[in-house]
Amino acid sequence: MTTNPAIEQARRFFETRGLKLPYIPPELTERFAHISGGVFGTRRDLPGPYHIDAFIQEVCRKEVADYLILGHDGRGINSYAMHYYLVRGSLALFIQIGWGGVYTDEEASTLKVSTEFARAEELVEAVHAATQSNVLGPGERLVCVHSDLYGGQWARVRAPVEDLGSIVWNRDDQAMQAALATLAD
Repeated sequence: MTTNPAIEQARRFFETRGLKLPYIPPELTERFAHISGGVFGTRRDLPGPYHIDAFIQEVCRKEVADYLILGHDGRGINSYAMHYYLVRGSLALFIQIGWGGVYTDEEASTLKVSTEFARAEELVEAVHAATQSNVLGPGERLVCVHSDLYGGQWARVRAPVEDLGSIVWNRDDQAMQAALATLAD
């Protein structure tokens, strides 16, 4: 079996920063590529992941094919983050953890990124199970946002949503944990 060289490049990128490469769904590995700088993934047609709103709005406004974006992006002296954006089946997950700015505690940030990336894989498995058991219905997508820069929120969405203001967001700084809890109910 041939390994995608971009996956190995991403693995080295994360490991040199003391991080484990986050989960990459097997069906996305063939399209996985180095996008730019410290960003990897399967899409090149959106702004960098620092611009999280563009990704969230897109997944709510229309049906979006599965994709993965991950890596380090930001601006200024302290607005940098590690990102993990996975849209896959009934899940749209957007993780943005502050990491790498001038005033960042590197050890604490690395631990937080590792914890949240591990939790992401747990959420991927829970959403798969919820889809199989019809907890999430056909056409329904769990949109979960965990951002150090903008806060956390989650909602069940059926795209397309014409009026984004009509989405009932559950605001929670621990959005992944809250979303996991609702799937278990």
